[in-house]
Amino acid sequence: MPYGGGNMGQYFNSSFKPDAKGKLVVDTEQVNAFFCPVMLDLTDRNGIARKESMLAVVQHRPIVEGKQIKIDYGNKYTLDTGTSQSMKTQPVPLAIKQEVDAWN
Repeated sequence: MPYGGGNMGQYFNSSFKPDAKGKLVVDTEQVNAFFCPVMLDLTDRNGIARKESMLAVVQHRPIVEGKQIKIDYGNKYTLDTGTSQSMKTQPVPLAIKQEVDAWN
């Protein structure tokens, strides 16, 4: 979870399927929620009214016990299958930080 008022949307997964062009697109049969823009009328601690826009998560299908929310990111959201596959199979080498011994 994010700290403070962070964006929880970054933690939602989705389901994808390949399209005819070799891209991965959202599998609308597998998702159970979507983002919906909302405008809120809020009053700050000084009594000043302001508008804030946010995205609400709307669940439109039941979620089976033990499963998770799967978000529909829309038809413009695609992933390149070549990149996605290589990211899954290629480990990212991590640099090991070398500590300087301040006592010697």
